[in-house]
Amino acid sequence: MRIIILCLLILAQLPAEDVIQEKLRDQNAGWYNTQQDQIQRTSISIDTRNDQEGSGATGLYDLLLMFIYGIIIALVIYLVYVFISTFVRHKEIVQEQSRINDGANHVKSIQVSDLPFQTQTPIDNPRAALDNAYQQKDWAHVVIFALLLLLTEFHKSQLLHLRRGKTNRSYLREMRSAPKEFQRTLQLSVQLFEQSFFGHVDIANNQVQQLYKRVCETHQHLQDERQEHVHA
Repeated sequence: MRIIILCLLILAQLPAEDVIQEKLRDQNAGWYNTQQDQIQRTSISIDTRNDQEGSGATGLYDLLLMFIYGIIIALVIYLVYVFISTFVRHKEIVQEQSRINDGANHVKSIQVSDLPFQTQTPIDNPRAALDNAYQQKDWAHVVIFALLLLLTEFHKSQLLHLRRGKTNRSYLREMRSAPKEFQRTLQLSVQLFEQSFFGHVDIANNQVQQLYKRVCETHQHLQDERQEHVHA
């Protein structure tokens, strides 16, 4: 009896399987081979476009982040450079101002015997003495103070160095590396000074006036040059 029932069940399944296969052939499914009437292997493709787009966005973000970091680093380096440059420049200005002050103090402490000529009293302010002598038309002293002013100003600017025992000719040789205009002014001053001081020759008014003008211009030029160098 059991055998008969089992056979009936098998016979009942056969039409159902045929119906299923028929339906699959009719639907023309890509994974069902209608010729061989069986299921075939299929390859599954994974869409990676979203992953590629995400990777591209991440790369752009990293690039932007690197650019910002680069700007920050460059800014920090620039600020450090500015700070160091300012500190060094300030130190140079202080040293230069100290050098100028030392030079001025050295000029004030020059003794009469340090000069290539003798004066009755030390002159602490040659420019004031020169202007006073010029206003009084004391040409002999104008010539003396003009040379004194030139020597002290050239000394402050380190174009020459005042030292005991040096002569006017020594200072002229020392000024060979100085600008030509300064050399000519010192040559004129030495020439008129020696004529007046040693030769006791009266100097013409126009020569004294020319000397006074050139010496004052040189004095002002040297002062402006030193100030510009300090504040540069």
